[in-house]
Amino acid sequence: MTTKISSPSWPNKATSFSIMLFSTSIFCSCTNSSQVKPSLLSELNQSFTNSTNILRKGNTELYNRISSLTTDAQFSEQVSIWYPKTRKIKETTEMFYNYIETAKLSYENNGDVVPKDSLLMKLTLFKHNYKETDSLMPDYLKTDLENIRLPLSSINDENVLLILSKLQNDITAIEHNTLQYFYLKFGYIHDDFSVKYGILLNQNSKHFKPGEELEISAGIGAISSAAQPKFSVNGLELKIEDNGLFVYKLKVASDTGKHTVPIIIEFYKPDGTKKKDTILVQYNVMTN
Repeated sequence: MTTKISSPSWPNKATSFSIMLFSTSIFCSCTNSSQVKPSLLSELNQSFTNSTNILRKGNTELYNRISSLTTDAQFSEQVSIWYPKTRKIKETTEMFYNYIETAKLSYENNGDVVPKDSLLMKLTLFKHNYKETDSLMPDYLKTDLENIRLPLSSINDENVLLILSKLQNDITAIEHNTLQYFYLKFGYIHDDFSVKYGILLNQNSKHFKPGEELEISAGIGAISSAAQPKFSVNGLELKIEDNGLFVYKLKVASDTGKHTVPIIIEFYKPDGTKKKDTILVQYNVMTN
């Protein structure tokens, strides 16, 4: 007989909750698209940090729930198998997370950029230890693990914090998915779930003169890759790059007054139903 365990206040599918972040930059005049303003990099970095903090809170809740089962005799068999794996995943993730955090502080305080070889070696070790934790790790977790990559050739003084923050987000997300997978192994049967997601939207201003620049940063919480998210602006479906970013260019309307740019987000919830949200980005064009 399977015992029902109370579910955490996080999505209780094994594919679970991960954060996917994207950014749109709408340029209102001809600019060099190869250059990214420091302010936008800062906003993206903060968005990754915020989403990671949300995930870490959820991971702590999951870990505590699993830990609470260790004193329940009816789960003794599951505890002997899955609790050591839970602790190992937590320790492995926390060790790498703290290494990255130290690298970020070193850059912020002293301007030191973490050596690329050292960072890659730590990531390789993290992946190795992660795989060793559970030889029967499901394919979707293996895929998520392999998809954690470093754009080594792109790391520089300007974007190092953003890359490190995204790396923290990636490893925290797979930790959450793994803890959720372990939690389900204790015999939890769910007949309901609550998907928590948030849409984060920032823009540098709402009032512009012709020729000025509008920048938009946006983020969404989704259900791993199973969500099959799609993004479109003004009816045009956008392709998200490997780093989770895309750029959309738009000339500001010549008419003065208020204008709206719709950003449409579509994804699938864990029960297979389709969810659609629309963000309306508004801006005003003023006379010179």
